[in-house]
Amino acid sequence: MASILTGCANEPQEEPAFHHAWLELVAGKIEKNGGKVICANPLYQKCMNISEGACTVEISPASNYCASDSIKRYGALSEENMEDYFVNYQSCMIFEHARLYDLNWLVPIRCMSEDANDHFDSRALQILFD
Repeated sequence: MASILTGCANEPQEEPAFHHAWLELVAGKIEKNGGKVICANPLYQKCMNISEGACTVEISPASNYCASDSIKRYGALSEENMEDYFVNYQSCMIFEHARLYDLNWLVPIRCMSEDANDHFDSRALQILFD
């Protein structure tokens, strides 16, 4: 999904202010809905043995922390750091969720990578921008 967002951010912009506003919107949506994107993925639900609703309730409190961590590591969201920012945010969210179950955070990552074709949920962008 980060590559799709990066592609959108790399489109030529007529106004720098519009471009900046787009990046701020994306950063805000990642912080607000990033947990929902992770939890809507049927493969993540399967790997964590959890429903979408329960997952969202459990993972959402970590969103502010993970967004702040991404900013601390990469600075404000930009087209240069968008992929790193999003990967860091997503990894942080999965790490924090796994901690609730005393799991090594690599357990859900490895489980999801076993069936990589199902890793991307086609609803992700719709959920992100709701």
